[in-house]
Amino acid sequence: MWFAFKRILLLLVFAAIAYCLWPRESSLRTFQPAELATLETEASKFVAAKNVVPMAVTHYKILDTQYKVPPLTAIRMAFDMSRAASVFRSAPDVSDQEKALPWLESYFASLKSVMKGRFDATTASKLQLQEWTLRFDRERNSELAAAWSEKMAFLYGMSAKEFLPSASKFVRAAKQADEKRWAESEASLLESYTAVKILVKPKSANATN
Repeated sequence: MWFAFKRILLLLVFAAIAYCLWPRESSLRTFQPAELATLETEASKFVAAKNVVPMAVTHYKILDTQYKVPPLTAIRMAFDMSRAASVFRSAPDVSDQEKALPWLESYFASLKSVMKGRFDATTASKLQLQEWTLRFDRERNSELAAAWSEKMAFLYGMSAKEFLPSASKFVRAAKQADEKRWAESEASLLESYTAVKILVKPKSANATN
């Protein structure tokens, strides 16, 4: 019986290794809007509560299931993004918020590598930080749609103007999340990501990112 148990354990180890190392076609374009909206809403709840570990787990799920990032890379990226969000949300002022940049740079460098992206990781990090800053700055919140569109356009290699219709829905979702109206926020995110999906859907086998 012990021999049978060892064989099963060995098979499980090999299966886990194969799962981690099996090649994947990672892409920012193949996400499922409904699933992504649900996971993003879940992540927002953990960000609001400053729960870093559950936040990281949810980010891992997003990277694994929606963008097909290899597991070991997804673990590192999930930690980087969760740490960046935690540092940002705990910062008392703008200068301290910039301490999130190293974690964001690590995240986007990994994203660029795994997606074979053409964007600059440092610039992407600054755009993400700008988005977060505007989201929580009530005096400049009206600039959030443009900032989100700029970031999305930069990552996908498109124009910011193309993302503005979906940006308005994203901004609405962000406001609802800040007010803890989670169901409404998820519905708004679904609208936003459905519009993005139509916009960025691969047109050919040679599509990048």
